Amino acid sequence: MSELDTALQEYLQRMEEGAPLEEILSSLPPQHAELAPLLQTASTLRHFPHPSLSPHRAREQRERVLRPLRRWEWQFLNFRLQPAIAIMAAILLMAFAALMLLRPTTTVHTATLLEVQGVVEVLRNGEWQLVSTGEKVQEGEQVRTRADSSVVLLYPDGSRTSLSAETAVNLVKLGVQGNEVLQVRLEQTSGETRHSVVPFRNASAFFEVNTPTGKAIVHGTIFSVLVDDQIFSRVAVERGVVQVVSPKEDVKLTAGQVTVVNENGDVDDPAVDFHIQGKISAIDSDQWTIAGLSITVPPDLAATLSFQVGDWVRVWGRILPDGTRIADRFDYAVNDKEKLRFTGVVESMGAAQWIISGVPVKVDSETEIEGTPQVGDVVHVAFVILEDGSWLAKEIELVEEEEQPTPTSEIPPSAEPSGTPELTPTLEVTPTLEMTPTIEPTEEGNRAGCETTDKQHPEGLRLAERYGVPYEEIMDWFCKGYGFGEIDLAYEMSAQSGIPVTDIFALRESGMGWGNIKKSVEATATPEPKVKPEKTPKPKNTPPGKKPKP
Repeated sequence: MSELDTALQEYLQRMEEGAPLEEILSSLPPQHAELAPLLQTASTLRHFPHPSLSPHRAREQRERVLRPLRRWEWQFLNFRLQPAIAIMAAILLMAFAALMLLRPTTTVHTATLLEVQGVVEVLRNGEWQLVSTGEKVQEGEQVRTRADSSVVLLYPDGSRTSLSAETAVNLVKLGVQGNEVLQVRLEQTSGETRHSVVPFRNASAFFEVNTPTGKAIVHGTIFSVLVDDQIFSRVAVERGVVQVVSPKEDVKLTAGQVTVVNENGDVDDPAVDFHIQGKISAIDSDQWTIAGLSITVPPDLAATLSFQVGDWVRVWGRILPDGTRIADRFDYAVNDKEKLRFTGVVESMGAAQWIISGVPVKVDSETEIEGTPQVGDVVHVAFVILEDGSWLAKEIELVEEEEQPTPTSEIPPSAEPSGTPELTPTLEVTPTLEMTPTIEPTEEGNRAGCETTDKQHPEGLRLAERYGVPYEEIMDWFCKGYGFGEIDLAYEMSAQSGIPVTDIFALRESGMGWGNIKKSVEATATPEPKVKPEKTPKPKNTPPGKKPKP
């Protein structure tokens, strides 16, 4: 037996004795790092729920099987078969049918965490706990992500929910019956989520996302939900149909459409979804010019902003039927590159111009067309603005149907088990897990903002303002190799406990995991009043390239 085999057996024995997976993974030396996926797989299999069937349900199914089989038995006898053969045939038929029909239908009340990036926490038994890829979350628990962090929830039927940075959701209802009947009700209190829901095959299935101002109801689609500072909710549909419901009215959205529900429950008419990034070149009352595009900024939104001409920003908004462009949300630009994009349905295709959700877009020989879009297809459009104000498409990308995973008995290291797994003596696992980040990078390189000082990192600015410390202090920790999610967690623990943040980072540098650091801080410190609310406060929008005002 090789040294790795021996080590694996020791780690598995520790797991059987009750040691947490996180503790085992954090203790792995570099030469045993390739065992991490195998240990995650073993942990997943250990927590797979065993199917059970109530006695009442068993009696009902048994009676349903036996009733027609009794008639079959007499038919055999009427054919004048020898009594012994007839009885034996009836018994065999009844036994086989009973085994097939009495197989239990299980309801799974868990989802699997995939692609954990940064710091992700789950509220269990009144305490926020750090989690990692492959762990389970249950109905009634809450999940939140910190700065520059993200996670994917995988449901047993293959549907998914992605949480962006600084997002919080409550798993109010989470159940899947036999991998076919999905019943999910989420309560989203902040941040942005994206959902890919497998089309329903049963009338009792449902998928709902509740927000402080309304809710979105779907029946198999791809859509996103943004909750902005508890003031409004924004629902955008990439594919399929979503019904947006508020106490006042209902609106149905189709592919490429978006709506906003305000704090009073008013739902705006469906409009075309757009997203741009660029420099502010003019501000004239409620008309802002960004990347050459004229955008209407509502007064209540403008009152919360401190951007100025020359600042680089990102804007999410809606294109109304009359062509008016309304801004819904502003944020820091992630770099100094112009981006103009919108999503819509192809209505007509000409040699020089396409109409996409009512928006005329010019095309030429340099327009890159990905896929083979046809009239009626949903597309993403990247465009530039010509001197005459018209839009020229630089890229038109067909929105392909996402491949829907089929529930299977083969359980990958970080997937939700479904049905009864068939285990074989040999389990082949790729030593290195390949993760797909969901966070858009800010600049080239992993330590963007460390190489140059002429531009400031958006996440660094947010955390500096949130905790009232210099931007340079936040970036010093970041440039030492800590992620913004870790920095956020360390400063929150420091603010709540009174322990200097340098002492908290010293514990991390000593090799202690964040989960154990959190327990140690809570056990040894005298708690101070919590200064950070559950809801992420809205930044003052200090743009890249400008120093925060003292």
